[in-house]
Amino acid sequence: MEIQRDEARKQLTITRAKALDQAWQDRKAELALEQAEDRKFILGVAAASRAGGAGERQESPLASLPDAEEGEKSAARKQIEEREAARK
Repeated sequence: MEIQRDEARKQLTITRAKALDQAWQDRKAELALEQAEDRKFILGVAAASRAGGAGERQESPLASLPDAEEGEKSAARKQIEEREAARK
């Protein structure tokens, strides 16, 4: 009986560790996505300022992002949400 309880605790500990690791991997993916978005925004601002001067262009660089990129971001977020739901 005690051996079974110890084995169950061991399995629970392993399961929790795997869930924490997956959560950490998901968070790292989210952070990488945010950093990529920030880099693209900064590069867009820099390109706009080089192209026509900082004051001449009022349009946001984010407005020029292709729909494909938005689709990729959406798919990545959906995948992360599915992983979180599967863990629960």
